[in-house]
Amino acid sequence: MMIEDAPAQPTKSRTRATKDAVFDYCNELKAGGFKGDYCQAVAAHFNAGNSTVTPHIKAWRATLPSGGSWPMDESTQAAVNSFVSQIWEATCELAQHKLAVETLDLKTKLRNAQEIIAQYSSTHDELTGQLAQEKENTVAQANDAYRTASELAGMQEELRDARKSLQAFDALKAEHEILHKQLRETELKFSKLEGKYEAMMEKRGDA
Repeated sequence: MMIEDAPAQPTKSRTRATKDAVFDYCNELKAGGFKGDYCQAVAAHFNAGNSTVTPHIKAWRATLPSGGSWPMDESTQAAVNSFVSQIWEATCELAQHKLAVETLDLKTKLRNAQEIIAQYSSTHDELTGQLAQEKENTVAQANDAYRTASELAGMQEELRDARKSLQAFDALKAEHEILHKQLRETELKFSKLEGKYEAMMEKRGDA
């Protein structure tokens, strides 16, 4: 049962507080713009206890659209729409500002990263050049060491030959000393023989 004007104050009824009766009366109160306590109003109307009418009121609320939300008039709906629009615009502006700040931060980080990459690239090129130079120097040093080793080997060979020559010289010197000694002994013998010969010749002259 729907009525156009809700009573200013809840009325009393001799009707038993059945589910249908409570639903009808709640619909009357809702249509009349009632803003009070439904449990008290319904209980007073049917002269019933809260424990009797509360389950019916909860069941009635469950049948309302959007979980029991109250319909709004056009002016209220317009105000709500305007408020929601303002909130949305403020949210969009905040999001754009946040996006701009984050974009600037990302650009700064990207620029810093590029500078670091450039520094690393320069350092890499420098180290690569140094490594190539050190490699070249190492190769040159290795070649020098090889030449030095070859020269040293040649000098050692020459030294062995010189030692052999010295040993041969020492052998010749020893042999020369022996020959010289034999020559002196031979000269001495010859000198003695010559003295004897001269003595014999003198004796023959005297005779």
